[in-house]
Amino acid sequence: MAVIRLEDCPEFIAGDGCRLREMLHPDKADLRLRYSLAHATVAAGESTAAHRLTTSEVVLHHCRARADAPRRRGP
Repeated sequence: MAVIRLEDCPEFIAGDGCRLREMLHPDKADLRLRYSLAHATVAAGESTAAHRLTTSEVVLHHCRARADAPRRRGP
């Protein structure tokens, strides 16, 4: 079992405009599943750019705020 501490993950501005700490990514680790795990921060009143990932699946978990995530349409 790997233990990854959020504070050990460097923060950067992601392509969609949010502040991101990437904890796990399938292209950077020996994973069988194509999932990534990241901690994103979006300031109140701000939004991120709509985008689609091609290398991994996305699981969204919203904390401490109301978030309107874009819903995927089509296949």
